[in-house]
Amino acid sequence: AFIGCTGLQVIQMSRNIEIIGERSFAGCAALFSVIFPERISSIGNHAFEKCTALSVISFPDKGSVSIGKSAFSGCSSMDGVVFTTALKQIGDYAFQDCVSLTAIDLPNTVQNVGSYAFQNCTKLATISVDMTHIPAYSFSKCTALVNLSIGPSVKTVGDYAFSYCSSLD
Repeated sequence: AFIGCTGLQVIQMSRNIEIIGERSFAGCAALFSVIFPERISSIGNHAFEKCTALSVISFPDKGSVSIGKSAFSGCSSMDGVVFTTALKQIGDYAFQDCVSLTAIDLPNTVQNVGSYAFQNCTKLATISVDMTHIPAYSFSKCTALVNLSIGPSVKTVGDYAFSYCSSLD
């Protein structure tokens, strides 16, 4: 829809928007803030990929939200994400290379996080996670990671999930 619109800075979405399609805002380099409407249910693959000015995103408190593959990959200015209990799925590579992200708190309502979802988030220092399975490579190369809280719901941790997290003791 708006792929590569490098001058687009702000999106004011109608409250009726439910789905953001694949690559809808990819490469919108000046886009800096997105607040999703309460009816949002799906953010497509690569929807906001390489929106390098995007710094904060916020999800609604109600409903059921799925984030597609690489949806926010390469959003290098993103330093804040408000994950709510509406979030159910996070796709592979969804937040890969969000190098300014410093902390995440995934609620136990998240049913699935894809492989490599937060890989190479090099400023990510604090992670709180409480879901059944932490997938392979999901937090690999988070070199600033020093605070890790794994909740009681976690039953399995995938291969290399925290590989190359060189600040963990």
